[in-house]
Amino acid sequence: MADMYNADQLGSFLRPPAVKVARKAFHEGRIDRAALTATEDAAILEALARQRDVGIDVYSDGEFRRTGFQWDFIESVDGYVDTDLPVVTRMWQGPGGAPEQQGTSQAVGAKLKQTSRLTEVQTAFVKANAGGPYKMTVPSPNQFPTLGFQKGLTDQFYGSRSDLLADITGIIKAEIGALAADGVPYIQVDADRSRRGPGHDAGPGRRRGQGDPRWRQARWRPDSPARVPRQ
Repeated sequence: MADMYNADQLGSFLRPPAVKVARKAFHEGRIDRAALTATEDAAILEALARQRDVGIDVYSDGEFRRTGFQWDFIESVDGYVDTDLPVVTRMWQGPGGAPEQQGTSQAVGAKLKQTSRLTEVQTAFVKANAGGPYKMTVPSPNQFPTLGFQKGLTDQFYGSRSDLLADITGIIKAEIGALAADGVPYIQVDADRSRRGPGHDAGPGRRRGQGDPRWRQARWRPDSPARVPRQ
């Protein structure tokens, strides 16, 4: 009998050139939302077909509707503001390209207030078109206090990163519950950073990087109770 190997995809695929061109045109005001959505739809349908062809048995939409894997959260709440300096700066190098410096200048500048679901539109489309088991990815709460906490700004509304984490956790926990209620077969929590902590909040007797124990994040699947950092 042939050996069997377990394989999975990350969930986030490299954006097709057509999607990148359309998103740039949308942000520059040269096309409308309907034209961008049509381009995304076509790319997602092609990605689903390719996954079926190669034998992947749990399908992803490639996250083609997202500006970045964490932006669903940022775009679903009020409270983020633009700042003059990047909060976090990273280096990125894609296939055949030169290294590029990327960063986010979005920081939390008010108490967070949810204004919409994170993945409702994405879920509806992949559910209708996957033709088999599919998954939806959500970002872990743990990364956002690092990405969005700016001293002198955020600490006017949240005394620490852990205080900010508590609000973020509630919003993402609700999204996971909504996905389960929608019947999503697989839910993937990205970048959970469960082995890292916010060294900035580390207290006496804790090594830097362990930080507040509330930063521990358990993996969650639809057939188990939702587990999130304790308050």
